[in-house]
Amino acid sequence: MKITLAFPGTPPFAQQAARALYEAGMLNRFVTTYHYVADAQASRIAAAIGRITGIDLVRELKRREVLEVPPEVIAAYPFWEVLRAGLAKSKAGPIWVDRVWDWGSHRFDHIVATSELDGADAVYSYEYTCLESFEAAKRQNISTIIDLPSPDSGFVE
Repeated sequence: MKITLAFPGTPPFAQQAARALYEAGMLNRFVTTYHYVADAQASRIAAAIGRITGIDLVRELKRREVLEVPPEVIAAYPFWEVLRAGLAKSKAGPIWVDRVWDWGSHRFDHIVATSELDGADAVYSYEYTCLESFEAAKRQNISTIIDLPSPDSGFVE
């Protein structure tokens, strides 16, 4: 079974799930938004914007480095996350940052639904960012797996 894992970010829980699938020989690809690669076009653009604006975007974006799986299994769609991170650093205000995150999350789900299900027997995704991709998967008889990450109970109590 080959599984496409999709999440519009690179937090440890998503990277660790991708790694587990990869180590089991089951990872079709890890689809995300932005992941830091020093010599990638998006990273070079962020560095240039940072030099112009005085905002250290590279430092912010480097936190999104994927170390758990090899680059050849990663498919990235960075536009919305780079825009969101730039707005957050520019002090545009939390409402605009949240709107861009929301728009970007839905665009990401659309991209997964229309471009990233090929070769997958299942799609593994996360709450709020998988409705369209799960509907597309169901139409193609591809299994769906939803992950609902939960913070430690001590954090929320």
